[in-house]
Amino acid sequence: MSSFIEDRYPAWYHNAKADPRVTIELGGEKFAATADVLTGERYDEFAAWALAENSLLAEYQAKVDKPLPLVVLIRAEPE
Repeated sequence: MSSFIEDRYPAWYHNAKADPRVTIELGGEKFAATADVLTGERYDEFAAWALAENSLLAEYQAKVDKPLPLVVLIRAEPE
């Protein structure tokens, strides 16, 4: 999620682009995943859905010139 304050993309977005291997911590669970930075048609489709479903995102996007950073996290299979 963007901070909704800064006028640049957050560090996590640049990190995900540079190295898509990420670790997710959710509650007490921790697991490996791959960050898929959305572009092109996939970005357009997901952004349309996200903005339609989340009024906060839509309001923010209307106020800024740059597109929202959108990343899908794909959980790795347990070893």
